[in-house]
Amino acid sequence: MGHSEKKGVLISRKLKI
Repeated sequence: MGHSEKKGVLISRKLKI
C-alpha cells in the first residue's frame, strides 16, 4: 500500500503548486 500514497502526494503537490 504505497502506490496510492505516492500518487496522492503527486496530485497534492500539483494542486498545491
